[in-house]
Amino acid sequence: MGWVVFKCVSFRMRKASFSQLFHDEVTVLESEKRAWENLLEAQAIREAVNPWRNHDAEAKKNS
Repeated sequence: MGWVVFKCVSFRMRKASFSQLFHDEVTVLESEKRAWENLLEAQAIREAVNPWRNHDAEAKKNS
């Protein structure tokens, strides 16, 4: 009976460890994405790719 409890506890610990590792990786990727989005180069690329992106908002503001 003791080995069943050990296996269950071991499984839960591995699952928790995997979940934490996944969460840490996602957090790193999100922070890198935010850092990239805040660069002037990224803003210039967004404007170059889609120059009409803010056009509707400006049109509503002016009317």
